[in-house]
Amino acid sequence: MACEIQRFFLLSNFSTSNAKALKIESFYTKISLEKSLKFENFAGEFYRIKSFKNQISKKEKISKKIYKKAQKKLIGQRLVKTRYELECHPFKAFVDIYKKPEICILKVIFPSFKLNDSFDYFKEFDIKKELFNINSKNLILYGFENEKINTQKCFKIIEKSPNLSLEFPNYIKAFDGFLVLFFYLFNKLKIYHKEFLEKNKQKNFYNFSLYAEKILIFLSIADKILDKNLSEILRLRFEKLVFISKEILNKDLNKQLAFLNNEKTINLLSDFEFFIRENCFYKSEEKDILFKILLAYELRKKIIFLRKKINYDIIAFEKILFEVSIFLEYFHNFFEPKSLKKLYFKYICSKNKMIKIIRNKDKFCNLLEKISKNLKIYKG
Repeated sequence: MACEIQRFFLLSNFSTSNAKALKIESFYTKISLEKSLKFENFAGEFYRIKSFKNQISKKEKISKKIYKKAQKKLIGQRLVKTRYELECHPFKAFVDIYKKPEICILKVIFPSFKLNDSFDYFKEFDIKKELFNINSKNLILYGFENEKINTQKCFKIIEKSPNLSLEFPNYIKAFDGFLVLFFYLFNKLKIYHKEFLEKNKQKNFYNFSLYAEKILIFLSIADKILDKNLSEILRLRFEKLVFISKEILNKDLNKQLAFLNNEKTINLLSDFEFFIRENCFYKSEEKDILFKILLAYELRKKIIFLRKKINYDIIAFEKILFEVSIFLEYFHNFFEPKSLKKLYFKYICSKNKMIKIIRNKDKFCNLLEKISKNLKIYKG
């Protein structure tokens, strides 16, 4: 018995002269590992599509009014595409041209597993192995890009403009994301190291200590992507660097100068720069996971711990709050949930944040619970 199978191909262009065009718009109001709720405008007809573990469980036609109302709760962006239905008997086939991301996908439904030779010259997606699974949910959350990030080019931009705001593309892989992030933080660390030695200003020593701690925070989660032994050695060396710099902060200037000039400090900075520039971090098996998925997972863990510690361990709470603030300093615009931006701007950026948090503890905890729930969409 023949078994129908779908195949996907990436096209560089498509001639629309002899094909029927249909406009399709879709968006999600719920995304999780177990369930998702999608709304679709298919050439002027409106549908609500419930899926369970990525398999459609119910598709029902709805009114335009219900569709418009659902838009107020959408997650991410709308996905807009033009579909061209093709006549290629005995196959069913159509081409989807997406507005954003700007890609062109050929979908062919074959009556059996045997692939016709005429499709050999297209780039085919293996949706079990492909990083960018081309379903609407992933396109909405992560976009699409089929080219590797040029990290060396990113390094040059950072060196030229060290105060620029980091903006990571949704589709960047975790290994590339960490390289760019570490280079950005290290470049600032190196600048403050040099300025303190030249000008002896306490503010520069404080900033050196701060950026060393930022590197330490992200090294603590990078062992999933980098070689575990190497990342652990670097973490321990930065941990000692941070500890000593805090011990001598605002103390004897000669001790601070001696510390920043000693062989161990210079060697650590030299080693770390070498590992980044020469791409010597020895990628792990999980190097191709999306940066966004890994960060969402790690941030959610910290949010959960933050909520647990607020009632009985204020010292641990403040430590985790600081780590969350570093995450959000660079990634509050990287994730879709507006609740993250509210946490960052309303509480973390507040001058007297601890007082504000304690006075509004119930609201703060409810916000953390909402954030934890919202971040689940990045693994669903």
